[in-house]
Amino acid sequence: MNHKIFRYLNNKFKYLTILPVCILLIMFTFYPLVRLFYTSLNFVTIEGGKLVEKWIGLNNYISVFQDKIFRIAFFHTLVYVFTSVSLEIIIAFLLAMLVSNIKKSTFYRTIFIIPFLIPPVVNGTMWRLMYNPHYGLINMINNFLGLPYQYWLSNSSTALMGIVVASVWQWCGYSFLLLLAGLQSIPKNVFEAAKIDGANGLNLIIRIIIPILKPIILITLMFRIIYAFKAFGLFYVLTGGGPGYSTEILNTYIQKVFMTEQRIGFGSAASVISILIIGIIAIGFRKRLDLEGGKMK
Repeated sequence: MNHKIFRYLNNKFKYLTILPVCILLIMFTFYPLVRLFYTSLNFVTIEGGKLVEKWIGLNNYISVFQDKIFRIAFFHTLVYVFTSVSLEIIIAFLLAMLVSNIKKSTFYRTIFIIPFLIPPVVNGTMWRLMYNPHYGLINMINNFLGLPYQYWLSNSSTALMGIVVASVWQWCGYSFLLLLAGLQSIPKNVFEAAKIDGANGLNLIIRIIIPILKPIILITLMFRIIYAFKAFGLFYVLTGGGPGYSTEILNTYIQKVFMTEQRIGFGSAASVISILIIGIIAIGFRKRLDLEGGKMK
């Protein structure tokens, strides 16, 4: 009898060990998501310190898609994600190619990863000081070169690109480390065989290195696009979505809708849409990675 109980517990032990994690996942992930979706289907007001909900179905979602500022914020989010991630991947790849040829590269890996370790709010504060029109480092360099002072974050035509620069500076090291790890995992005999076949320079990069690194590049792109869609701290500190709506992105807009305007149902609907976008991106990249994995087998 005791032997049977022991064998039963031994077979079920792996499930018992993950049970606490599953409970926490349900409490802090699944339940909040279900609650958020339910709230998005209601018109919510705060009365007497309590939430009062009135069922309105999909009306909040209709209002979100009809909202002009939401569309502007969504467009800015796409511009920010595409521009920042593209620049990061290109710069990180070039840096990884350079550093991979250096025998003692620990120093360079450390230097490039430091910006990534800085919290977004601290990074935003630092770049806000550098962009200051009166005593910022960027305008000091402009002055030294004989160029006019610029109001980088106060000008609607330069504010978004100013944030992109700060973002690229912070996240480039992250992409660099992933791509460098991929480069260093390529066997040396692959490069030797390619050189014997006459491949060198740009031809070597396009025909040999990039195809081998394709899964790593896709993983890097997936993580960076997801992180970029989740950006908030950098925008909040540098511009807060301004001037006007020139740097308004989905997350800053949702924060204003929730905290300032207290349109809780509307904000919940916008949040659900944002989560769905990130989920679709993740699923798309996952399928692409599975296809790449199938090709390599």
